[in-house]
Amino acid sequence: FPDVAAFQRALREFLAHEESLKLVEEAAAELRRLEEPGAVPREDRYARFQATLSGYGEALHLWPGNDDALAGQARAVLAFAEEAFDRGDVGLAAVQVATLEANPRADATRLAALRAALAAQRARRAAVELTTRADHTSLGCSGARPGCIHRRRRRGPPLRGRGEAGSH
Repeated sequence: FPDVAAFQRALREFLAHEESLKLVEEAAAELRRLEEPGAVPREDRYARFQATLSGYGEALHLWPGNDDALAGQARAVLAFAEEAFDRGDVGLAAVQVATLEANPRADATRLAALRAALAAQRARRAAVELTTRADHTSLGCSGARPGCIHRRRRRGPPLRGRGEAGSH
């Protein structure tokens, strides 16, 4: 430090940001556990990702200029998005990816790979939806609706009066 006043300023800044730094340390430790295969049970992982992201978010709230918090948050969001995608929670993964748009510290390579995987998944779903609609239409349905039950067309008139006296 060039002088005592500069040292005092730096010390005051450090003390003012101490809580933010502590939150980053805690969130980073939790993220390391989440990134270690098998360290966190599958059923606990989403909640632990949320807690980690909350820690980084609070650190940034206390100190918006905390670069370690910004970088950690980007890493945690990306890891959460990858986890969600791997579990088939494509919507959750897409929401997480969208939050990374404003974070300049996001790993561009991993983010691009995840965006490509999400786009491929959307394309597969769209193809399945088109096929399903075509199947429904060919079976005489008005559209692909959840719970649609296909009935085979009967040949001849409908059977009425079954079990009634005088019916055939």
